[in-house]
Amino acid sequence: MTKFLEKELPRPEFKGEWKPSPIDGRKTEIFPWATKVLRLIFSQSVVWTLIGVVLASVTGVFVLRNVLSKSSLGPSNASVLTAIVNAIQIQILNQIYGRVSFVLNEYENHRTDSEYMNALIAKSFLFKFVNSYNSMFYIAFFKKFDSIGCLNNDCLAELRIQLVTIFLTAIIVSNFFEVFVPYALSKYQDRANRQASGQLGADGKPLYVQKSVPEQEYELAPYESTFDDFDELIIQYGFVTLFVVAFPLGPFLALVNNVFETRIDAFKVCQQTRRPEPRGAYNIGTWYDILNIVSYIAVGTNVALVAWETKKMDEWTNGDEAAKAYVFILAEHLILLTKFAISFFVPDEPQSYAVHIARQEYVVNVLIKGMEEEPEDVAADDDNAAPVKRINYDWTKISDSIRMNTGHEC
Repeated sequence: MTKFLEKELPRPEFKGEWKPSPIDGRKTEIFPWATKVLRLIFSQSVVWTLIGVVLASVTGVFVLRNVLSKSSLGPSNASVLTAIVNAIQIQILNQIYGRVSFVLNEYENHRTDSEYMNALIAKSFLFKFVNSYNSMFYIAFFKKFDSIGCLNNDCLAELRIQLVTIFLTAIIVSNFFEVFVPYALSKYQDRANRQASGQLGADGKPLYVQKSVPEQEYELAPYESTFDDFDELIIQYGFVTLFVVAFPLGPFLALVNNVFETRIDAFKVCQQTRRPEPRGAYNIGTWYDILNIVSYIAVGTNVALVAWETKKMDEWTNGDEAAKAYVFILAEHLILLTKFAISFFVPDEPQSYAVHIARQEYVVNVLIKGMEEEPEDVAADDDNAAPVKRINYDWTKISDSIRMNTGHEC
C-alpha cells in the first residue's frame, strides 16, 4: 500500500465536470473550486451551530444541578444525578450528530475515499470532543469560580464523579448496542431464514425449510467501515488520558473493556454482518493526528490539575499562584521534550524495512520500467581506486519469479 494515495481512484459517488486536465490535456472529472468552498462553508456553519447547541445543553445541565443542590436532594446527590443526565445527553447528541455528519460529508462531494474519510473524521472529532469533554473541562478549571462552586470545595472529587459516570455510561451503552441488539436481531433473522414450504406436518403446523448459506449471508447487515470502531476508541482514549489524575483507575477499566471489545467486534464481523468489502488505505489517516492532538492536550490538562487542584501542591507552594505557574511550565515542557526526544530518536520504521523498500523500487525500475542499471561507482578523487563492490543479481531468475507470481512478462 506504499503508493496507494498516488493510485487511488475517485469515489463512485463523486460528481464533477469533465474538463481537459491542465497537466496532460486529458478529460478529467473536476469539481469547481468555488462550489467546493461554498459547500464547505455551509457544512462548517451547521457543525458550529450544533456545537452551540451542545454548549447550551451543558449549560442547562449545570443550571439543573444548581437547582437540585438547593432542594432536598442535596449537593452530593445532585452532582451524581446531573452527571447521569449529562452522560445520557452526550450519547443522544453523538447519535444525532453522527447521522448529520454523514449527510454533510456526502454534500461536500469529496473526490477519493481517503479525502472523504479524513473530512468525516475531522467533523466527528470536532463535535464529539466538545460534546464529550466540555463539562469536565468546566468542572476542572472554571467551576470553582461560579456562585456555588465545587462539591465540598473539591473540584478534583467532583471531576472524578463526573468522569466515572460518563465513562461507565459510555461503556455500558456501547456494549449494549454491540452485544444485545445484534443478538436480538440475529434471533429475529433466524426466524426469518425459515421459509414456509407450503406443506403441513403431522401436527398440522406448517413445515419450514432453511435458507441456504449464501441467502443467509446476503440478508445480514453490511459492515460499512471501521469508522465507528475507531470513533469509539478515540473518545475512550480521551476519557482515559485527559483527566487521568482525577481517575487513575480509568486506564485499567479501558483495558478490561477493550479485551472484551476485541471479542465483541470479532463476533460482530464474523457472525452478525456480511463479509466486509476490502478497501485500501495507506495508514489510519486523520485518526493518527487526532491521537497526537489529544496526547498534547492531556499533558496540559493533567499537569494543570496537579499544579492547581491538588492539596500537596498547595502545601509545597504555600498557595503561591506564581510558584504553581512555574511548576506547570517546567513540568509541561519537560514532558513534551521527553515526548519529542522519543519521537526523534526512535524511527517510525526499522532501517531494514527502509532498505527493503528502496531495493524493491530499484528492482521494479530495472525489470518492469526498463531503466538501465547505474554504472559501477569509483572513488571520485582517486584515479587508481578499484570499483566499489556491487551485489550481482540473477535477473533471469528474478524475472521468472515475477512472471510466475504476477503473470507479467519483464
